[in-house]
Amino acid sequence: MDKVFQGVFYLFLIMILVKLSQFTYRVLRERKYMKELAQSGMPYIDKMDGYQFEIYVRP
Repeated sequence: MDKVFQGVFYLFLIMILVKLSQFTYRVLRERKYMKELAQSGMPYIDKMDGYQFEIYVRP
């Protein structure tokens, strides 16, 4: 019977580690995205009105 509980414990531990690694990956990916967004100048573009944006994207 101890083997069953030990197996369930290890399975539970593995499930927790998988969920924790998924959460960590998601947080790191979001931080990377937010850093790239900040460097892209998008907040600057968001503050433009329509005319300024037309001038900005004109070739």
